[in-house]
Amino acid sequence: MLQRFLSSIIAVMMQPFLRSDEDAEYAEAVLARNFRELRRLLGREPDGGRPILVLGGCTTPMHIACEIGDEAAVSRFIANQVDVNVQRGDGCSPVFIAAHNGRDGILALLIRAQADVDIQQWKGVSPLYTASQQGLDRVVELLLRAKADVDPQTKIGESPIYIAAQNNHDRIVRALIHAQARVNIQRDSGETPLYMASQNGHADVADLLIKAQAEANRQQKRGVAPLHIAAQQGHARIVSLLIDAGAAVDLQDIDGTSALHLASQFGHETVAKFLLNANASLNIQRTTGSSPLYLASTGGHERIVNLLIKEQADVNLRAMKGTAPLQAASQMGHFRIANALIRAQADVDIQNDTGSTSLLFAAQFGRTGIVESLIKSKANPNLLRSTGSSPLFMASQNGHLDTVKLLIMAQADFNVQNDMGLTPLHIASNNGHYRIVDLLVRVRADLIR
Repeated sequence: MLQRFLSSIIAVMMQPFLRSDEDAEYAEAVLARNFRELRRLLGREPDGGRPILVLGGCTTPMHIACEIGDEAAVSRFIANQVDVNVQRGDGCSPVFIAAHNGRDGILALLIRAQADVDIQQWKGVSPLYTASQQGLDRVVELLLRAKADVDPQTKIGESPIYIAAQNNHDRIVRALIHAQARVNIQRDSGETPLYMASQNGHADVADLLIKAQAEANRQQKRGVAPLHIAAQQGHARIVSLLIDAGAAVDLQDIDGTSALHLASQFGHETVAKFLLNANASLNIQRTTGSSPLYLASTGGHERIVNLLIKEQADVNLRAMKGTAPLQAASQMGHFRIANALIRAQADVDIQNDTGSTSLLFAAQFGRTGIVESLIKSKANPNLLRSTGSSPLFMASQNGHLDTVKLLIMAQADFNVQNDMGLTPLHIASNNGHYRIVDLLVRVRADLIR
């Protein structure tokens, strides 16, 4: 019902532009995807190159025949001297349509008729590109035999070998390499075929490209190289291939990020091991100051934290705003990581730019287990944030009763005031944490303050 309604609407809208009732029949058959009817119309078509307005775009019977795979019609049109390079409204040639739809028989007919195999449609997509994108091996073979340009780029700079590498079409990548395609060609944003294979985990394609002299250290516009993206995605085999190919393990992007940063941030232990075995810098820092250990501690990647500690990473190296790995782990509640850092002699009283300590962060978020570990390691419970807030104040403010108990037992000063003159008792009362209020009163908090 809906299809009939749409057909009638389109027929009305197109009526002023249609040359004949037969054109209307084409439009209706195309809309319905009625290939049988299209073949009937093509069988009696006298002019395969004439324009037909279909679904708001201009096409020809030749294009329709190429799309639906009607070899008989194409052969007849060629014999009748139809222009084999006639372009549709969107710039698509018959060769493009045949290549795009995998019509290798029709493509062979067009090539024998001396059709131009390099005409690009309006986005700059060539027949070889669309065949490479879809993994159409036979079509690619025919185009390469016809001496198609192997490196035409789309309007965003993508080439056939780029898109074949992205989509893991290894046989096509091999064929393009054999045809002397440029393996280091870059799209507008700077990514190479090797970058795309590395990003998507296509190890066999990456190996082919590397053996064809693809540059392992070629960076895109933000400085990201194949090794960076492979490390981020956890593609260990590709990381190994890139290292063997001479990839610089400490290469940094515009933010100062290295491959080890990314492996640590995303928890890829095997990748981190490969990088460390290749002598990646343990304490390399981003522009924000983040080290691999800091990122692993923040992200909760315990095995990588242990690996980095074993390799003697600096456990007190601070990131932006002066935050150290132990503070990050304490804030995020990564108990086992915090303990690993404490065992590695991390400074339990280190303060960031606002004066916050690991104990304050743990208290603020109610990380009771971490609070207990820090207290056992002699963390000072009375170090204050720049606003005058103490660990006890933060625990009282947020209603963490068990944390408050631990801090009181550790001799935390329950009468210390922040910059606004508020004590832990004040803030607990203001926020309705009455069990904490009762506890503080029972330990004789100074109610006058």
